[in-house]
This record gives sequence, structure tokens and C-alpha cells, in this order.
Amino acid sequence: MLFCVVDDHLHVVLLCTRDTAGRLAQSLVLALRRVSPVPVRAAEITPVNSRPHMVELLATCSRNPTITGSSLRRRCGRAHASRTSSARVREIGAFRLVEAAAAALGVGPGLIGRTAPVVAARVVVAQLGLQADISPVEIEVALGFTRWAVAHLAERPAPHLAVRATRLRLALEDAVACMPAGMDRVRGRM
Repeated sequence: MLFCVVDDHLHVVLLCTRDTAGRLAQSLVLALRRVSPVPVRAAEITPVNSRPHMVELLATCSRNPTITGSSLRRRCGRAHASRTSSARVREIGAFRLVEAAAAALGVGPGLIGRTAPVVAARVVVAQLGLQADISPVEIEVALGFTRWAVAHLAERPAPHLAVRATRLRLALEDAVACMPAGMDRVRGRM
């Protein structure tokens, strides 16, 4: 599953049947309607019909995590968006922070390589982790780096939008995780 939050909507890319996509979309819309102070429209499901279409979707999702002017806090409620505080980051730990930063910046798991987005994700993990009082050793192990390398990453300027995208990714994951049990089995038309 790949998703990105855009200003007033989100894109979700799934490898699944139309029925499964419909059930997930319905569950997500219902969950958002419970917490959103503004109306949430029904999901629009568009099957991927060609390789160029898939490439376009992947490019859209990998470029858009650098969110500007996002209304996620208004749409998902303050409780979810505020849970990305330092206490929440400390609670999830360094390994989950690595996964969230990688997903938010569209760089794939493991933060492998030396591209600018991969380096930005590492800087975000080091800085958010240390600010949240996650053990430097835990951050080192999660990143696969030495203590010196983590300290060096923490000294670099953190890309503001990369930090924001990572926090928003965590907030959205928390909102989805708060869906009541059985929501994945909701049936019916959207």
C-alpha cells in the first residue's frame, strides 16, 4: 500500500481486487467522517489500466509527501495530528520512525542509497528521534549507522517539509489505526 496526503484529499495505491479496494475505501471514508468537522465525500476508485498509469501514480505519491498547506489536522481531528508529539515519537521508537520517514518521502524501506530524499529521511529520523529522547543506540541500530554518523546527521539542517511529511504520515497512520474493529469488513456501495 502506498498513500500520500495532498491538500484536500489523499491518494491510496493498492494491489488488490476491486472489492477489497471498495471495502478499504469505505472503511477509510467512514472513519474520516467520524472525526472530520467538514463533509467527507465518497471515495473515487480508479483502476490502474496501464504501466504508464502506474508510473504516474507512483510518481505522484513519491513527489507529494512534501506537503504544503495540508489540512490533515482539521480533517482528522486534533487528537490524531497532535499525537506526533515528541512523546508519540518516543512511544513508536526508532524502527517505526525509519519506516514512517521512508514512506513519507517515498524512498522505500531501509533508507538505502545516497539520494537527497534518502539523506533527508535519515536526518529526520536522527533529529526527531533525538528530540524525542529515543536512545541514541536505538537510532544507530535502526539506521544501521555509528554513533558518530547519527550525531553528524543530527547536526545537519532538517528539511522542514520532510519533518512535516513524516509527522503527517504518522498522524494518518494513527487515524487509520483508530478505526473500530470490524471496519475492514464493512460491505455495501459507496
